[in-house]
Amino acid sequence: MKTISIVIPVMNEVSNIKPIHQEIKQVLGENFEYEIFFVCDPSTDGSEFAIRELTKNDNRVKGIFLADRAGQTESIRAGFEYSSGDAVISMDADFQDPPELIPEMIKCWQSGSLIVHTKRKDRSSDAFLYRILTGLGYKFLSWITKGKIQNKVGDFRLIDKTILPLLLMYKDPNPFWRGITSLAGVKSQILTYKRPPRRSGDTKYSLHIGSPTVALRGMVSFSNKPLELLQSIGFLSVILSFLGLLTIIIFQVIAPGYPRGIPTIIALLSMFFCIQFTSTAIIATYLTVLIEQTRRRPNYIVLPEQDT
Repeated sequence: MKTISIVIPVMNEVSNIKPIHQEIKQVLGENFEYEIFFVCDPSTDGSEFAIRELTKNDNRVKGIFLADRAGQTESIRAGFEYSSGDAVISMDADFQDPPELIPEMIKCWQSGSLIVHTKRKDRSSDAFLYRILTGLGYKFLSWITKGKIQNKVGDFRLIDKTILPLLLMYKDPNPFWRGITSLAGVKSQILTYKRPPRRSGDTKYSLHIGSPTVALRGMVSFSNKPLELLQSIGFLSVILSFLGLLTIIIFQVIAPGYPRGIPTIIALLSMFFCIQFTSTAIIATYLTVLIEQTRRRPNYIVLPEQDT
């Protein structure tokens, strides 16, 4: 019988840990062998204790306890690297990724799909402003990455074990899994579902604007369009400034009474500032990428097992 690994990143989710465990047990039942990895960022509500209690009572539950705040994406990476199943499913602990969809995901996998994505067709449980901004953000990301980041597809997905090493080759700090898993040459499938409300606890993102940081990382990781647009604006600004300076020179030649001094200074300053700002923006963008790639910090640190 094939084994399914479930990876659940948690931080301050003590009220959801035991319920999600029970729900997964009921959904998978005796039909599948499975293991559940709770990857715990340092928490203040007793999440670590709840996970350790589960590991004592159920040998299929495993806890990965991170030494410092790594974030959701790095927690998912840790779960991927520790999992040993034939397929790995990443999901949230708050029940907004419904466990009852897991059997259908497995069925798609058994039919030959190496990656099974899930798409939220209804987000009525989210705040109105959050739905609007998130919807626009997804559409923009999909457009700017030429469809590589699909609209309304989150991190609730199944990945075959043969594909997982390919994904783990990406060493991006804070990896944007929604883009990394969009491998064009891999047979994949998308399941749609109605996104339920969070069952308990508080979201770690803003209730109204989500996480702009995640969206920006996705944008700069999988598209060069912002750089290209910045360069185009810079070059256009320089051209316009040069034309303005040329116009002033012509007027001063053909119209002796045309004001001198200040217009010329303004045109020159505009041109030089355009060049400077454009150059600084491009350099800063590349420096940001270089800094992240050359720091060589560990992506996450797992604490050694402790007796409790």
